[in-house]
Amino acid sequence: MFPTTLQQKLDEKSEVFISSTFRNKWRSQIVQVLFDDICSYTWYPSSEQYNKTCSALVAKYYFLRDRTGKGYESWHEMLKNKFKKERRPLVFIPEIQ
Repeated sequence: MFPTTLQQKLDEKSEVFISSTFRNKWRSQIVQVLFDDICSYTWYPSSEQYNKTCSALVAKYYFLRDRTGKGYESWHEMLKNKFKKERRPLVFIPEIQ
């Protein structure tokens, strides 16, 4: 489930998602929601999990599709980077070490 304002923008097929910049506020919110959902299952998703999540996203919201490749490479990369960024500080926790 996406937050209400984000869901409204997605339902409207708003132009805010199709911008010249790779990252923007709305795309970051989508990645955060996907991250939160996947974290309820695992902190180390497999490549298949990334692919299925991102392909489902662009299948439901076709206007989010990349213009090249499979259509979800940028989403895959953003989500993967989000996990890396969030896991990075965990290595300093003694219990995890």
